[in-house]
Amino acid sequence: MDHRLVNAGLCLVAALVLLSGEHRIEALSCLPCAKDTCSQLEEDDCPVGIGLDACKCCPVCNKNLGEVCGGPFVIHGNCGMNLTCCPMSQMEPGKCEIDYRKVCKRWKKKVCKTT
Repeated sequence: MDHRLVNAGLCLVAALVLLSGEHRIEALSCLPCAKDTCSQLEEDDCPVGIGLDACKCCPVCNKNLGEVCGGPFVIHGNCGMNLTCCPMSQMEPGKCEIDYRKVCKRWKKKVCKTT
């Protein structure tokens, strides 16, 4: 069998897989942390607490109830106190909702709706 024919077939299969959209490759590239370029935040600036950005370098306000959160590498941020991020899927952002498990330890309600 001709190796050129096999290579062409493999290239065709690889192209079809990439074009199908079935597989997504995500990457996050963080620069070295330069804390002197970070914004200074006070507790009063962030009603539900202060967290770190996606690169774990600079302080950012945690997300509040109903705000967009999560996504690949938590690029949209983390939810604040007593909130949890309910994503549509692993690769999509979600919205911050009340985490009843933290607010009321007796509450057995599922927080994120499953589809």
